[in-house]
Amino acid sequence: MDLEKTAVAEVRDHCLWIKHIAGDADLAAQLSSLAPGQSVRLRVAEIEGEWRKMAAGPNGASTPGLKPIGPAKAHWHQLQTLRGTRVSIALAPDSPPDSRRAPIGMLKQVGGAQLAIRIPLPEPVAKIYEAVEALEASYPGRKFTPDGHLVGSIGEVIAAQAFGLTLYPASFPGHDAVDPAGRAVQIKLTSTRSVSLYATCERLIVLQIISPTEAEVVFDGDGDAAWLLAGPIQKNGQRAISLAKLRQLALAKADAHRPAISDRA
Repeated sequence: MDLEKTAVAEVRDHCLWIKHIAGDADLAAQLSSLAPGQSVRLRVAEIEGEWRKMAAGPNGASTPGLKPIGPAKAHWHQLQTLRGTRVSIALAPDSPPDSRRAPIGMLKQVGGAQLAIRIPLPEPVAKIYEAVEALEASYPGRKFTPDGHLVGSIGEVIAAQAFGLTLYPASFPGHDAVDPAGRAVQIKLTSTRSVSLYATCERLIVLQIISPTEAEVVFDGDGDAAWLLAGPIQKNGQRAISLAKLRQLALAKADAHRPAISDRA
């Protein structure tokens, strides 16, 4: 890699302003030349994702910024906790969609801090979990954990918004959504330490409620791999798998995607 062309972007806002890119004038110029609404794949803080040039202003002038799309949006949101930090940025190598993307939900080293992808809950959903927290504080020893269709639907809409998924109709057999690459997706949301699976799937996304306002991406990857690690079939026909196992699987997949030191030189 040409060290003179190593670019960094400063984390300052909900979008990426081109004026905050330093170290590679050619990259900045290339991003500036994009048409409004045009997409580009960037590798930001070692995570590859889709970014879209912002719409033109009321006077027709180009807006010099890009907005993250799908998984890149969740990643960029998490980087906001390190506002003011500079992170690496580069055009992603030409590749099929998602083939070079490190699995989301893994822990990442950014600016010396270990981060996990977190997704802000929509305000109406946050109010539900805030009410749960208040009830449990008022009535010690009682649990008011949401479950059933409510939790399933919450997980589906959160994941769809964060990952750019298209949801299937409610109670669709086997899967909950389809991703931009055409893969069928099964979505699981929990506030406990495990999830249950009825069957394997192409892509599995597991989210955990970690506060009344946020969910964490525990796993986003191959459903077959998770199915193989799940426990025996229970009386209800489901197999349980702990979030700890899913996190270990995500980290293992991340190591497999991480380039060797010689490749990064």
